[in-house]
Formats: sequence, C-alpha cells, structure tokens
Amino acid sequence: TDAGFAFYGVQSPFWSTSSTEVGPISQVTHEYTHNVQFAQWIGTKLKHGENQRSDSAHNGMPCWFSEGQANAIGVPVAANSVSDYIKGRDNSIRRGINTNTPTKPTILQNKLTAEALTNFLYSQDSATCYNPNTNGDYQLGYNLGYAATEALVAIGGPQSTMALLGETASGMSWSDAFQAVYGITWKDGADVLGKVLSAEYAAKPMDH
Repeated sequence: TDAGFAFYGVQSPFWSTSSTEVGPISQVTHEYTHNVQFAQWIGTKLKHGENQRSDSAHNGMPCWFSEGQANAIGVPVAANSVSDYIKGRDNSIRRGINTNTPTKPTILQNKLTAEALTNFLYSQDSATCYNPNTNGDYQLGYNLGYAATEALVAIGGPQSTMALLGETASGMSWSDAFQAVYGITWKDGADVLGKVLSAEYAAKPMDH
C-alpha cells in the first residue's frame, strides 16, 4: 500500500513551543525535511534486498547527504533573521568531531584537507553507513554534510538537492543523478566540494 503517516519527535527538554533558538526549533524543520526526502520514493518499486521504501531511500543517498540536506534546508527555514541563521548554521557546521565513539570517525577536525574531505564525500557507502553504532562517520552528516549540501544549495537552490532524490527515486544511481542535476560528474563534484569545505574550515575552524 502507498498509505502511510508521518510521526517524528524532537529532543526534550531542549525544544519547547516557547523556545526561539534556531537550534531547537530547527529540529522540527530538520525532521520534516526527512519526511519530504523519503516521500520521493512513494509509489516506487522495491529493488532486490529492499523490504520497505525507507530502504530504497537509504540506498538512494549517502548518509552525509541525508542529514546534511535536512540541516541545510531545516536551519534556514527555522531562522527569522540572517543573524539567527548564521548562529544556527555555525552551531552545526562548526560542531567538533566526536572521537569518543565505539567506532572512530575516519576524518579528524585537525586534518580537514581537501583530499580528506573529498574522499569522505565520495567514498561513503550507503549500504553500510546508516548505523551510527558501527559507522563513526555518521555524525559527520550534521556538520560536514551540512556544509557540503549548503554549497549545492548555493549553486542550484534547495530544489536542486531535492532533484537529486527525485532522480534516484526514479531509478538513477547517485552518480548519474548528480551529473543530470549539476552537469558534472559526481567525482568532479566531490573534488570541488572538498576544496570548498577545506577553505571554509581553514577560515572558520570547528570550535565547539
């Protein structure tokens, strides 16, 4: 069946209806963006090995994009001013990398080179990356993934990032969808994004 419903929550006590901080409020818009992401697969056929359409959605995008897009759309939507946006943005993008995890991340915040960042974006395997307990890099979707998706939004608007999901839901691979939307190969795109992020973090390092 294609019938369904959306149910999601936000952290307590950090979020409340009286809160005006972009960070807590953007949890609502962040989670709603996830619903819109997954909705692209409504009506699609399951592929071999997929048990539900959320499996299809996970297979259609790398983890850094899943969480990065939810922040890159969710935070601006929640902000009422440029200053609120910048504060909410920096709270995520400049959040330090947690190494106190069962599985260590493959990239460290004092080694955010263009090469390391490109490799992180390009080599993430959607088939294995979605378990935070076994993938130390999952947390990086909220900061590095946000920064990378923000660059894609700046290039083509938020609709371009959603078009990536529309194309993958229609059957394209991530690489083919990226080339169809942005006009360059995903390998070249990852190289550009790695250089952009490296320059950005060199100018404004992770500090909290």
